[in-house]
Amino acid sequence: MFLFGSIVGSGALWSYLSWVTETQKAEMERLRTSSDVRRQLNERLSESRDLLYLTFDLSTCDKASARYSVDRCGQQTVDRLKLLNSDIIEIEAQLAQIERRPPRDLNLTLPLPPPINLGVSPTRELYLKPSSSVRSLRPCPPITIPAPKK
Repeated sequence: MFLFGSIVGSGALWSYLSWVTETQKAEMERLRTSSDVRRQLNERLSESRDLLYLTFDLSTCDKASARYSVDRCGQQTVDRLKLLNSDIIEIEAQLAQIERRPPRDLNLTLPLPPPINLGVSPTRELYLKPSSSVRSLRPCPPITIPAPKK
């Protein structure tokens, strides 16, 4: 009883409980910040995916039928994608620091579009189609390049 009275009476128990409470509050704030940064990362990755699809569409469309300069819009899209990818790498580094882990190695390189005359046989082998069977190019997509989000 004396031991219990000295622990409770001196405030050691109360200071321990306040330390536990403060530690839990700090952990909750870290998790909240981590969640916000992860949401930003997911938004940027989604935007990057959309720009990558647009880049692919621009590189494989019929440039003669476009009402705009496909090459100029394609270059703007690639430039925007490079800027977005550098933002993604920065946000991943922030997230790794918050979560106390090493940053992930994100592969954000631009793949080359496949050639139009490439085909796949029923045995799943790649071959070049004869020029008479090559499909015509698709019309170019409507362009809406999103403004950078900050």
